Amino acid sequence: MAYNNSYNNPTSMPMGTVLNGNILTKNGWIPYKKKSGAKCGTTKHDKLYISAWNASKTKGLVKISAFENSLSKEYKKKNSNEVRVSMMFEIFYNSTGVKVLELGFYNTTTGVVVLGKVGLTIATKAPNGGFCGSYKKK
Repeated sequence: MAYNNSYNNPTSMPMGTVLNGNILTKNGWIPYKKKSGAKCGTTKHDKLYISAWNASKTKGLVKISAFENSLSKEYKKKNSNEVRVSMMFEIFYNSTGVKVLELGFYNTTTGVVVLGKVGLTIATKAPNGGFCGSYKKK
């Protein structure tokens, strides 16, 4: 006996539905493309590094890289276990070729960096493989 459910039935799903890594369009199911990513790791000298990217229609491809150097410091909060590391971030806009340098503080417990000058936030511990996107102040 066949059940009349809407699972995997494109006629009853709204456009833009994501299922099993595919997205529903008017032409059928196509593979879903990632628009951003971020990762954090350590070098062989036990220094932190962050690598992130974001692809948007307005800014094009934006590549971000940061490394912990000799001027980086660790800041610990007194009442909690939060540890922040100061790092210099290099933001490269691929469409214009502009490089921007900005100081940012990487929260090692949450994996989040907010770069206020360029309006970007980076989350390396996001469940989808990392996130790099813009934010707006209220």
